[in-house]
Formats: sequence, C-alpha cells, structure tokens
Amino acid sequence: MKITFEILNPKQYALASRFCYFVIRNLKSDIMEELNLQSIQIRADLLLSASWVRWNTLPRNINANKLCQDIVNCLEVKQRKSVFTIELNKKKLMNNSRTTLEQVARFIDKGNEVVRGTYFLTNIMTRYQVKIYNYWKAYRMRSQTGLIAN
Repeated sequence: MKITFEILNPKQYALASRFCYFVIRNLKSDIMEELNLQSIQIRADLLLSASWVRWNTLPRNINANKLCQDIVNCLEVKQRKSVFTIELNKKKLMNNSRTTLEQVARFIDKGNEVVRGTYFLTNIMTRYQVKIYNYWKAYRMRSQTGLIAN
C-alpha cells in the first residue's frame, strides 16, 4: 500500500516534495469519500477480539470513521535519493493500543482467514500509482504557470 515514483532531475526535488503533499491531501479526500463505513465497522469490531492487537485497555467499541481518519492521517512521504514514496507511517500507534495503524489498515484492507478485505486503500492507491506521472506532469505545468502557489 504505497505509491512510488522517481524524479530524475535533482532541480525538481523541492517541487516533487510539495507534489507529494498535494497527492496526500487528495488521497485523504478520496479515501474518506469512498469509504464503506458499514463494512469497515464490521472489521473494526473484530479488532476488539483479535489476539494480535495489543490493547492498553480494551475499549467498549471502535468508531470506524475515526479509525479511518487516523489511518489516512498517518500517510507520509519518504525520499530516498531520487525515489519518492507515499505510504503509511509504520510507527504510529492506534489509539489506546500498542498496535500500529499500518497493521490495522492492512487487516481492514486485505482481511485475514476469517474476514475478506475491503480494499479501501489498495483500490485508491493503485489508481493513483497508475496515473502518478500524469498527475506529476499536470502539477509541474500548473506550478510553472502560477496556478499552484509555492
């Protein structure tokens, strides 16, 4: 569950970094718009009894909308040389637990042997990955014409 692209021109790294945050804002918006909260709530309820979730104190219930907001808010940009990656932060923990949001997102997205996944992240991130260079070209053109503030 990540989006990766490479910028070959080092002069464009600063613009590429701003572009990544632009993509994250759009990703967050698209994910929250396309959520099926009912199917996510079913999986969130399963987290309460999952043995792999390390709770500090067991909550009575989990709000699926809040959980999804927490997940999309842990999207981050990583740069290694000329490669930019947008992915979930692997260190951010779910509220009231010692389990990472990335693990929870993977469970909700991919499922396990008991429950099918929702693919709420995979579908959107795959769509972005396929078109990332088109988005980059459009962003670059718009920033050069002044349509995007630096």
